Amino acid sequence: MALLNRLIQLSLALASALAAQTENLPWMPSDAARVSAAQQAEFLAEICPGHATAAGCEVCPADTGLPQNEQWQIIAITFGHFLSPSSDDALISGRGCEPHVENYSGSFLFSRNSSTWKKVRYEAGLQAWTCKKLAAADGRGRLVCAATDQHQGVQDAFLYLLDPGLDPKSIDPLRGDPRGTLFFDVMTNLGAFCVGPNVDAAQQETITRVAFQPLAGPNSVRIVVDARAGKAVVPKSVAEKVCSKTGFPSDLRIAALSRRYLFIFDGQKIIPASTNPPTEYQVTAVAPRTSYTVAK
Repeated sequence: MALLNRLIQLSLALASALAAQTENLPWMPSDAARVSAAQQAEFLAEICPGHATAAGCEVCPADTGLPQNEQWQIIAITFGHFLSPSSDDALISGRGCEPHVENYSGSFLFSRNSSTWKKVRYEAGLQAWTCKKLAAADGRGRLVCAATDQHQGVQDAFLYLLDPGLDPKSIDPLRGDPRGTLFFDVMTNLGAFCVGPNVDAAQQETITRVAFQPLAGPNSVRIVVDARAGKAVVPKSVAEKVCSKTGFPSDLRIAALSRRYLFIFDGQKIIPASTNPPTEYQVTAVAPRTSYTVAK
């Protein structure tokens, strides 16, 4: 049951591709573009005609899920050849105007016809705030994106491969969603430690750096992920003490060890190195047993 619940949690996090209200992840490089005010205004004229602001839309765009009395904010614009090897496309990912089930976010895909940008579609829940562009074997662009998510006091940071040009109408739901493929996840449970009756150890994992290294093969890239992780069994008497003040173990310190994970993008998919440290469910880093201290 624990395995099933964990897989469900990770699937939901990937399906929404939501970074928990944090668009700037310093450990992940981003290919988000810097666009002029005039170019942003051109996109917004299609997204929310007559209601553009310096940051987005003063009302919800018609494509989004909430009434118009909300606001929608542009977080990142990424250019690429997403629809075909020769197309000029833009993925405009924003925040707002969606309910919690869509994790408050969504993205517009645009394509340029001659000198004019035209909206192709909008996808609720598709989030691409911090992404690195890769060239795929079919000539279209892919994105490796980073995100964070929090559920019931457990926080994840994860990496996934995104195909933004794939039309969701072409997807067979029985075969999964090939637009996004989760390939690495770390987990911290300190937010659940004081309230979770099933938490047997305090765990803290963080991604500290993601690097991309071109390889000799065509469209081949090595992805290097550095992380720190630790997991410690805390006696009940200590847990009661650190949780008594605020309900969150802010005084608890978990010793962490450095870990490095290697992946290869072969032009189609992400392949983990056979020498990687252990993972659960093929993607989730296993925290090594370490120790804890309590701040004075």
